[in-house]
Amino acid sequence: MNLSENEEDSLRSMVHDMNGQIFLIRGHCEIIKRSQDENQLAKSIDQIQAGSDELERLVRELRRHFGFPKVQ
Repeated sequence: MNLSENEEDSLRSMVHDMNGQIFLIRGHCEIIKRSQDENQLAKSIDQIQAGSDELERLVRELRRHFGFPKVQ
């Protein structure tokens, strides 16, 4: 793929952000596995949902940026 320097930087940044969200989601899954505290469970579930929402936003941004069609 031939990308301009700006596009490459943008892609690198988005991939970095996606990896960060995956790391956070996995961490909250580990907390859920080990926790018996209902408040902590609810907080981790909320964080997993927020991380999933952010990943969805980043995928939309990638699709828009590179002109990928939306998969049905």
